[in-house]
Amino acid sequence: MNYIYKVLPILFLLCNGSVQAQSDFITIKDDKLWDFIAKDLKIDKVSSGYQFVEGPVWHKDGFLLFSDIPANIIFKLTTEGKSSVYITPSGNSNGLSIDKLGNLVACEHFGRRLVSYDSQGKLTVLLDKIDGKRISSPNDVVFKKDGSFFFTDPPYGLKNNDKDSLKELKSNGVYYVKEGKTTVIDSTLKRPNGVALSPDEKTLYVAQSEFGWLWKAYQLNEDGKVKSSQVLMEEPEILGNPDGIKVDVEGNIYCSGNGGVVILDKTGKHLGTIKLPENPANLAFGDKDLQSLYITAQKSIYRIRIKKKGHLAY
Repeated sequence: MNYIYKVLPILFLLCNGSVQAQSDFITIKDDKLWDFIAKDLKIDKVSSGYQFVEGPVWHKDGFLLFSDIPANIIFKLTTEGKSSVYITPSGNSNGLSIDKLGNLVACEHFGRRLVSYDSQGKLTVLLDKIDGKRISSPNDVVFKKDGSFFFTDPPYGLKNNDKDSLKELKSNGVYYVKEGKTTVIDSTLKRPNGVALSPDEKTLYVAQSEFGWLWKAYQLNEDGKVKSSQVLMEEPEILGNPDGIKVDVEGNIYCSGNGGVVILDKTGKHLGTIKLPENPANLAFGDKDLQSLYITAQKSIYRIRIKKKGHLAY
């Protein structure tokens, strides 16, 4: 039964730097939601004052990295909330990931390329063209354990989006890259956005923005090629656009967008949605136990505790 659990009519109660989420703003689709979050869930605003934050990733050395796209900076954030510049200029990076060597990989939103940074900060271009044509505006990237990776390439970083003369590729694709070879996974999505892999690497999840609240799931062969695909979830009644995606070690799925933080079980069943003070764009598991979700939302970074442990591919 779908219902909204209500206790108090107050949206948020500010206390000691934290935001107490009242159940008015936890939409429950299934009581199994309480296996994932506490009923007295707290939403902590960890850091704020940015222009527009995106693409968080947890670093194994115990801190969060995230992009402030307009500021052209990748920031470092400690668990205590101390923020510092990590890389600038960043190519107005969006999605961030870590490869099997521990290098930071960034989707350059306006730079139109995927790059990696080693521990010394040395930059290497991983990909900027497909069949001699420049990619448009890479948005998000996820790695397999063997070092190959999937990424999405919508036109958001291009002026006037896909109508701009700068766009060289016809489609806004989802791609797989292994040993320098790029394969198209899907060329039919209008605005492919967030991307994630199941822990067993057999399923790829992709968010489709702007055209309904939609996620797709792609069943993969061991070589990364698609065996089949299906709509994982489509709920037009959720306002806003899907964006970031992460999974926990059990294969459950956590999605962000203007509708809030959406929690799905591994079958794609919608268990519930958490509204935040600002619209969330992306999210990442972090902290020592990997049971905190760090959420990039407009000008701020928020953190909520989850009962499940996040999955990291590195």
